Amino acid sequence: TSKEAPWLWFSDGMLSYNADYTGDVPESITIPDTFDGKTVEGIADEGFVHMEKITQLTVGRKVSRVGVRAFEGCTSLVQIDLGGVEEISYGAFDGCASLTEVVAGEITQIGAYAFQDCRLLAAFPLGEGVISIGACAFQNCGDLQISLVLSADASKIGQNAFENCAALTQIVIPDADSIGAGAFQGCSSVTLAEINCLNIGDRALAGCSALERAAFGGKTLTLGKELFAGCTSLTEVTYENENTALSEGAFLDCISLQTPPLPAGISAIPPHLFAGCTALRDSGISSQILHIGDGAYEGCSALTQAHISNNTETLG
Repeated sequence: TSKEAPWLWFSDGMLSYNADYTGDVPESITIPDTFDGKTVEGIADEGFVHMEKITQLTVGRKVSRVGVRAFEGCTSLVQIDLGGVEEISYGAFDGCASLTEVVAGEITQIGAYAFQDCRLLAAFPLGEGVISIGACAFQNCGDLQISLVLSADASKIGQNAFENCAALTQIVIPDADSIGAGAFQGCSSVTLAEINCLNIGDRALAGCSALERAAFGGKTLTLGKELFAGCTSLTEVTYENENTALSEGAFLDCISLQTPPLPAGISAIPPHLFAGCTALRDSGISSQILHIGDGAYEGCSALTQAHISNNTETLG
């Protein structure tokens, strides 16, 4: 009967905890591949939301999906083995404040807010097979001690996806279509970023104070506003695509830059591009520069001279 079984199985194959179950709520939960002779496809939306007694979760190898907010607010949950799960939905483990480790091998999609504010999460298998990572998916996971090396299958990283992941050390993204605004903002331990992505959003790497070097691949066309703002250790940026476009304030307050990292095909210096770059000693202005935006070199106290070409049409 409904009171004797811990699970509820729905017609879509999703499994949920049975709120009418008369037994004790277990600390360790195993989601089976089958229940009552029926295949379990996934864990239902809000199926275990705010169940604060759960400390450990093990998911069957044939279970493919964790539903929306399925374990949101399970504040005692420490360890998870996701078995064969491929898709983690919106807010699935949001606010699981005690979570330290996730084991998985099949994940392809991670939804928005999936692990937001899991501040103790230190281990997560982000590697081969991951196609997309949603907005704020790992936001504020300050203990996430990984070197983020994605495969060429990863096409999209949402805005603020890894914001304030202060233990992240490296970013390697070989072939993506978009990286959202603020995706890696405040990742203060990252020292290297190698990115080949069509469009990179505003402030995507802002506040990465340990970042020394960034390299962009041939696919990269657009870098967002204030992309490197406050990257105080940045000394080198390279571009495989000479037509990569820079945006306003891209290098704002990059106080270690001495040489301006400009793409070979650039014809305009955006406004405030190097504002606050106090170590900059060369303007990088060549005869091909036609436009110089407002405040492009404001506060560049080490820059003593700049040669403006006769080809320059506008000077901010």
